[in-house]
Amino acid sequence: MQKIFTKDNYPIILFTITSFLFIFFNTINISLPILEQHSFRQTQTALTAYYFKENGFSFNYETPVVGYPWSIPFEFPIYQWLVALFSNIFNQPLTVSGRAVSLIFGFLSVIPIYKTLKLLGISRNISLYILSLFLSTPVYIFWSGTFMIESTALFFTLLYIYFSIKLCKNNNKNYLNFFIFITLTIALLQKPTSVIPAVIFFSVVHCINFYKKTEKKINFLYIILSHVAAVIILYLWTIYADSLKELNPFASQHLTSRALSSWNWGNLEQRFSFKIFWWRTIIRRTIFENAFHIFGVLIIIFSLLASKSKKKILIGSCLILFMSHFLIFTNLHIRHNYYQYSNIVYYLVALGISMDALHSNLINNNKYFKTVLTRKISLILPIGFSIIILYGYYSFYKVEYAKARFQVIDSNNNRVLKISNFIKNNTDKGLPIIIFGNDWSSTYAFYSERRALTVQCCDFDSDVLNNTDYYLPQMKIGAIINCYDGVEKKPEIIDNIVLNKYKMVQKNISGCNVYTP
Repeated sequence: MQKIFTKDNYPIILFTITSFLFIFFNTINISLPILEQHSFRQTQTALTAYYFKENGFSFNYETPVVGYPWSIPFEFPIYQWLVALFSNIFNQPLTVSGRAVSLIFGFLSVIPIYKTLKLLGISRNISLYILSLFLSTPVYIFWSGTFMIESTALFFTLLYIYFSIKLCKNNNKNYLNFFIFITLTIALLQKPTSVIPAVIFFSVVHCINFYKKTEKKINFLYIILSHVAAVIILYLWTIYADSLKELNPFASQHLTSRALSSWNWGNLEQRFSFKIFWWRTIIRRTIFENAFHIFGVLIIIFSLLASKSKKKILIGSCLILFMSHFLIFTNLHIRHNYYQYSNIVYYLVALGISMDALHSNLINNNKYFKTVLTRKISLILPIGFSIIILYGYYSFYKVEYAKARFQVIDSNNNRVLKISNFIKNNTDKGLPIIIFGNDWSSTYAFYSERRALTVQCCDFDSDVLNNTDYYLPQMKIGAIINCYDGVEKKPEIIDNIVLNKYKMVQKNISGCNVYTP
């Protein structure tokens, strides 16, 4: 037993255990409907994959949730296309395939993390400890098993970082710029918010290296070209996506890149809000719930005070990358608890390096440790990392990620599934449906397998019913769902228009009025 738990074996054992649990938590209930958290975003992503599976790949891909024409593209659909392929090749349900592909990219992210740490001179054991932290962090355990693009975007972002650091260390190897261009382009197209902070950071690093003349002019030119080319491709995709959104009455007003600009960036007031931004979003939700609470903060602070300059630079760089996501995309991080998937990895790396730095400092500056503990297996790091990892699993349950993952969701206890099943069984698949009282969420559109016009409360709902041909030109309506809850006068207004104009049959399902021909 003592030979098994040696200084070299324990990190491998810990990594193996966390890998197993990471996969276990995300496969034990893999067929769960994608309604556990942020169903709005999960079903929107799944809806695109569904029509890829039905109709094949297309640049003007359908996400038929806000009316005709059905294309309202956001990200370039790399993940969605891979999910559709996975589903077809392995003959698996779409939701299972979506969770599986997300899990695969989440787990594969350990490869660029490990290789990057090796480039930075971090020992094998500490690298394995850091990977174990990554795999036991609640944000990564939970969101890696959802129908989301987060893990795919992070994987290619981490590859971009790996090649960028490798180029900094070997700037005479210009072929690395090709890999930077490829990985950066994929990361930008998949999810720009995941990689833009890293692009800014490494652009500054390359400029500093050029100023210090550690990079030749020709090398610096290649670096610029690889980054500019990737950004141009993203820009062209954004123009193309906006041109398609302009064809849709709702999307042209609310969903173009210009319309979403303030939503993405947030404002100065948010950045200076201690309660909402600094305390609730960064400190409590991100650090306290995912990275060893206040103890992780203290470990990093003490390490910065005590460690050597090289490790201080590494820790500081990780913290800059971590914080830049919050400061650039403030509103997105405030609104969504899954956005931290893109940046908490940098904090975990900083925490792992800090643990190593404090341990080394303790050993090197204390005669007792030199004469006694260094002759045996040092238990400080194994115990320390084990405690942090155990805290991760404790927090996974405490913040109710586990409850969300292991719950039962079916048509007996879920209104979306109950109504969607009714729509599927009682309407023509070729006819669109209109939905009120569900924001512009894709939940009903995805689970009913119908193209939809989902009307935001309470902008133009009456106008939609009175001028249906404008939003759904020359189309018959398959069904109308009225799920307004507690909105003054709205339910009655919608019901009266539907009954008078459409002459449909009304059925109340779980508190919603559902109209069918």
